Amino acid sequence: MNLQTVKISDLKFHPKNPNTHPEFQVKELQNSLGQFDQVKNIVVWQNLVIAGNGLMEAARLQNRETIEIQDVSDWPEEKALKFMVADNRLAQLAVMDDDALIGLLENFDNPLDIPGVDENLLDGLGCGEDDIEILDSDGNLSGGQYGLVGSSTKVPVSILGIGGLVDRDIMEQAKAKLISIGAVEGQDNGEKIKEFLLKGLS
Repeated sequence: MNLQTVKISDLKFHPKNPNTHPEFQVKELQNSLGQFDQVKNIVVWQNLVIAGNGLMEAARLQNRETIEIQDVSDWPEEKALKFMVADNRLAQLAVMDDDALIGLLENFDNPLDIPGVDENLLDGLGCGEDDIEILDSDGNLSGGQYGLVGSSTKVPVSILGIGGLVDRDIMEQAKAKLISIGAVEGQDNGEKIKEFLLKGLS
């Protein structure tokens, strides 16, 4: 194996790779590259990517010119193809420990800035409205950006986190505003919350 830095334009996706990468996953991979840079190498056989297709696509969309690869061009084609299947399949066999994940996410003020973590994941984990706070990214109310606390699709008692602190008056105003535009406490109000976030408290 040979670690190299190569031009992305010189690489191609392997036409036999059965794995696909939907747009939302590639976007999360772009977020990962933005936060952590490239810490995993692409695996390439004779200029064909056999592992790391999504990562390469994300790098390409970021207009990066080069990428780090492990070149295994000296392998026989059958070995390269078997590795491609194994790399895809072995990743699918992993099982997430939800309790451990919740415990880990509780360490972060804003878990939604972690690539791959979204509101659907938090809802699926059953994170209560007091478990995880998603705070205003600007650190103040005047910035005009609001962060939800807890579930993104319910009207919890605590709606907003402002500047890292939960302001009860702001929360009550937000709750009243949501209800005034048709949200119903305890029910799915995703669209109403989106409408509120766009309009704010005005």
